[in-house]
Amino acid sequence: MVVKSNEEFPLKMNYDDKINLHKDVPVFYRKRYYISFLAFFGMVISVLLRTNLSIAIVEMTSNKTITEGNETRIKEAEFNWSSVEKGLILSSFSFGYFFSPLGGMLASKYGGVTVFGVGIMITSVLTMLSPIFVRLNTIVFMIGRIFEGIAESCSISGSVEIFVHWAPENEKSRLVGIGASGFYFGAALAYPICGFAASLFGWEAMFVITGGISLLWYFIWFVFVSNDPSSDKFISKKEKLYLAENVMGPPATEIKYPWASILTSRPVWAFFNERLIAAWLVSFTIYCLPLYIKDVLNVDVKDIGLISFIPNFSSFLALSIASFITDYVRNLKIISISNVHKLFFTVAKILSFIILVVMILSMDFKTSIVCLTLFRFCYSFSDAASSVLPIDLAPYHAGLLVGLSTVVSSVGYVINPIILGFIVRHHSVEEWRIYFALLCCCIIWAGIIFCIFGSGELEPWAKQKEFQKVYSEDKYEKEMEIKYSQ
Repeated sequence: MVVKSNEEFPLKMNYDDKINLHKDVPVFYRKRYYISFLAFFGMVISVLLRTNLSIAIVEMTSNKTITEGNETRIKEAEFNWSSVEKGLILSSFSFGYFFSPLGGMLASKYGGVTVFGVGIMITSVLTMLSPIFVRLNTIVFMIGRIFEGIAESCSISGSVEIFVHWAPENEKSRLVGIGASGFYFGAALAYPICGFAASLFGWEAMFVITGGISLLWYFIWFVFVSNDPSSDKFISKKEKLYLAENVMGPPATEIKYPWASILTSRPVWAFFNERLIAAWLVSFTIYCLPLYIKDVLNVDVKDIGLISFIPNFSSFLALSIASFITDYVRNLKIISISNVHKLFFTVAKILSFIILVVMILSMDFKTSIVCLTLFRFCYSFSDAASSVLPIDLAPYHAGLLVGLSTVVSSVGYVINPIILGFIVRHHSVEEWRIYFALLCCCIIWAGIIFCIFGSGELEPWAKQKEFQKVYSEDKYEKEMEIKYSQ
């Protein structure tokens, strides 16, 4: 092809020309969307790797009835763990989450794509080795689970760094939201998938299957995804130029962490407070819902699989929808980024509060399920804002902020069952009403604190004076001139 005039392919382009040039590329050719969807499946896999033991431990510690002809015999459980031992084994994975800040720091140095992928890969290998570990020794098995938790926590805290270099401002919420929604989609599918694998192939195969699927995902991730557009081999030059003008490149100098400024920042602590309350509310669905079903709704706990699927799937839908709405509101530029965050937080909290109040007043099965589903749907609208908030506050420290917030939110997972035990002692409806009233107070508290102290603007201590350019306009023009002058 020979270009006869600059009108057909203008080499000297202004900013608007670059935007129009990028719009000529169909959405399904944009590499950043493929990365976001691959991150989505990576989050689904991370949930499967974390929850597989919750299903496997039932098979590992249960006696089985075996019928051979006219004879029936009982096969004793392979592992006779006490309830205390089961609790320690199940919680050992969570201990690794206290190392989450390490993942953010590694991602800042080596890239979010690298840390996210390697973290899941290590977790996958350790998962596949779990049947060997558990037969060697229970302590060895627990140590393996702790290291799985460390690897996965690093991958999750590092995942946000991916979008620092791949998400332009006008698509930031949707790209981050697509990836983050994989957590809720994975939570919705984890128990059905793991339960099916365990019943069909046995508990050993479940570890091998989930680990094998994860390794397959890592191979695709490793081959096709790079830390930033400048080093990616499969991105179009048009998109690379567009991202060069709209995202931050890698820092030109080594990142230094202003710990005093981070730990005394009011917007950062408002974000931590929000993640703490969100973890508390999510932990109710995971850990406390079976007790509520048994005590108040009088429903067989075996139906928990379907009941837990519905609210988690509603969270996935809400986060997916809200991320696009958030981008739309941000791009209108009618209100500041801080007020966009506060708007979504406030609306989500008010609606969630009203729904919980309705649930408290009714406490019957149908109303509870509907309210619980709507509650998770509405509250997840705030996740669309909180998932992108670390990038808004401190792009080059986003992974560290997510890691620190994961440590804080882990407290919510720990204290919620304890507080529930103190309040719901006699398993009465009135005690459950008190517990839900406390949840309502927590929701209002999170909304008020963020409205007062929260922000979505770049923090002064997070400004990077110098950073590398993702892709040079001069380099692009030179390549195009060579290509089209032949």
